[in-house]
Amino acid sequence: MWKFIEKVVYAVLRLIFRIGKKEVPEEFYVSFMQFVKFGIVGVSNTVISYVLYAAGLLVFQRFGIFPKGDYLAAQGIAFVLSVLWSF
Repeated sequence: MWKFIEKVVYAVLRLIFRIGKKEVPEEFYVSFMQFVKFGIVGVSNTVISYVLYAAGLLVFQRFGIFPKGDYLAAQGIAFVLSVLWSF
């Protein structure tokens, strides 16, 4: 999966900067790929956090668990699990 993402990112780099493979400095490419990895982890972390928060909130409200603090409990659970996902 990562090789596919790497090829797509490299193709986008070549299109944006209109450069060939031999013209891309190795340091730039490695740094840019590190930035892309960081972005993928960040976006997936945000999506997972939101999905867990919404699911937790629905479950807590439906079953009457934590009647006055359901949103806090759902947020806490979503935060902890999304941080674990990041690692």
